[in-house]
Amino acid sequence: MTGIFQKQSIKQASILIAIVTVSSQFLGIVREVIIASFFGTSAEYDILLVALAIPMMVGGIFFMAIPSAAIPYLQNKGGISDTGRGPFRSSFVKVNGLLILAVTAIVFIILPFFRNILASNMEPEAADRVIFYGRIFCLLIPLRGYEAVFRSLLHIRHHFLFPAVTILGFNVATITILVTLYPSLQSTAFIMAWVAGMTVQTLLVIIPCWYLYSRKNTKVSTVSFESRGYIRYLGVIVLIESVSLLVDPFDRFICGAYLEAGHVSAVHYANIIYLVPVRVFMHSMATALFPLMAERVSEKNMPALGALYHKSIALAIMLIVPVSVFFLLYKHEIIGLLFERGAFDVNSRVMTAEVLTYYLIGMLFGAVFFLQSKVFYALKSWRLLIIIRPLTLAVKIVIGFILIKSNWAMAIGGGTAAMFVVSFIVFEIYLIVKYGLEYSSADRTLIGKAALVALGAIISFFIANSVAAGVL
Repeated sequence: MTGIFQKQSIKQASILIAIVTVSSQFLGIVREVIIASFFGTSAEYDILLVALAIPMMVGGIFFMAIPSAAIPYLQNKGGISDTGRGPFRSSFVKVNGLLILAVTAIVFIILPFFRNILASNMEPEAADRVIFYGRIFCLLIPLRGYEAVFRSLLHIRHHFLFPAVTILGFNVATITILVTLYPSLQSTAFIMAWVAGMTVQTLLVIIPCWYLYSRKNTKVSTVSFESRGYIRYLGVIVLIESVSLLVDPFDRFICGAYLEAGHVSAVHYANIIYLVPVRVFMHSMATALFPLMAERVSEKNMPALGALYHKSIALAIMLIVPVSVFFLLYKHEIIGLLFERGAFDVNSRVMTAEVLTYYLIGMLFGAVFFLQSKVFYALKSWRLLIIIRPLTLAVKIVIGFILIKSNWAMAIGGGTAAMFVVSFIVFEIYLIVKYGLEYSSADRTLIGKAALVALGAIISFFIANSVAAGVL
């Protein structure tokens, strides 16, 4: 691997990740179209999604927390200290590996104790299947964890190519297995597809990482890895990310406990549509910017950090706001085009559209929340996150329980939107007051221009929609 295949600039990385993310999201939609055709919003799919909830939450915690802790902590230390021996012998990989395997074993052992919580509204046989499938899905925890470890080592070197294409590998593998094995194996095909897909995804970062760090001419810092300090910082981020990732299990729990079968699946489909533009536009940019943000903090260059952050907000306004309005205008058409076939019927579309409406209203704040989190992790500022994230989750939970019987879509989607709005306001004030990330005149001008572009796009959408309605 030479040149651009070995290291990418921020611009190259942003474009690369965005392009790959578009491709992977397209394949992801194809995957979900296949799943929707097979399962629809059915009780069977609810069982699979509930079984997947805790393993994916724990794996997701590792996936988010390890890079967030490792990149700022290892900044300017070369990533690992074992020069010439490859990544597998490094203390960084060994420490994380022990943590990942220990947590996986704990989740596998205690999962049956969550039976009444996960499947409180299910028949005993269905509840037993939730635990059985959930234990199989525990295989995903080490796969996600090790992917995060080797992804961190690649990002430290400003290598974003293979970490970006991992989701492509996941989608290709899952689609192949689903199409090949369903309906003969039914739920088993879904489980096999996820485990195989995650395995491919993990290997796509392990192999290039091993290659880059095993080369004889690779320059690696000889600074020793301080495992205690890293574990303490990782523990803080795990706690923070644990709160954030409780959102999805809570939604699945409250839908399963208070609503009829199919609502868990509807929320899942709505989330897929909602997250596509956020991942394509914002996650790709934030992922590319995060190592640079950490470098600016290590240099104590707060003005440069603020400029990066404010440009990201301007881009979010320019891209996310028009997209959310477009999706609101055509949500039924989008859902119908993507999913309405096979077991996914008109009722499934209506249910999905109900909750999607509220997700779209809060889309901008959800996108900016991800950016703000990266800024806080780069700053190693965790105290406010530990306080505010549980409080905002509590806001969502209260809204959920109050409205679940009267307006289920607002209870789920509206609660999530409210959580992101409150987080944005508090975090923005804190970054300005505590760290001086104030908006310069250039920042305000840039954001104003972005808002005008977004407004122009929205007006054109409404005009086109009116013309189309008049013609039809």
